[in-house]
Amino acid sequence: MIRLFSAGPPPEAARVIEDALRDAIDILWDSLPPDHHRADAVIRLKKLFGTRKIKAALAKSSDTLFSFTLREARRIVGDRRAWPDKIISELWQILADPHLVDALGVPRNPAPQARKIG
Repeated sequence: MIRLFSAGPPPEAARVIEDALRDAIDILWDSLPPDHHRADAVIRLKKLFGTRKIKAALAKSSDTLFSFTLREARRIVGDRRAWPDKIISELWQILADPHLVDALGVPRNPAPQARKIG
């Protein structure tokens, strides 16, 4: 029997990819002022994206919004010539996409609640 439609990525691969994107968004929020830990954020993102678990999940995954986004984020972080500010800026452009944020169920602006002073 010929299958015309893919059933999608294995559930565990899809979950790993979604969790990685949520973690990456959290790391980006942590890199915002007043802290300015951009170099540290890039190191954390490289570690996150370079794990065997993520590589395996991407190898098993279908072409979905989440897998395309994670592949692009890995490409950006892997650019050895780019400065941390450039990497963070490019990641914001793809990871703050309203469709992606909605699909992941991430609050649009978690920083104000997390960074209340006093």
